[in-house]
Amino acid sequence: MVNRVEAALTGALEDERGQWILDGEGYAELALTGLWRGTVRSIIIDRIRIDDGVHWVIDYKTSTHEGGGLENFIDQEAARYEQQLDRYREIYSAWSGADEVRTALYFPMMKVFREVARP
Repeated sequence: MVNRVEAALTGALEDERGQWILDGEGYAELALTGLWRGTVRSIIIDRIRIDDGVHWVIDYKTSTHEGGGLENFIDQEAARYEQQLDRYREIYSAWSGADEVRTALYFPMMKVFREVARP
């Protein structure tokens, strides 16, 4: 477990996008409770990065993928987490009042950043 955390941190620090995520205005491990689809939900957002008025809800993923088909793997992960990120976006938007909230997955061990579009 410690080796995996170390690899993820190293990956983020060695990656330009990882540095962007960690640097600047925002929040880390932001705990919020709010309504989502009529139900009270408590969430913890890994990272909020505010960049030129855009609030990015970023969910870190320590998954790895070896072999071919990396793009397909990332597409599957984006689909898998789309509803979770939508929940995070809605609850965070209500709390922050931000005009533009976008969501993304970040895989620091693979140095992959993928925006996950709103359905």
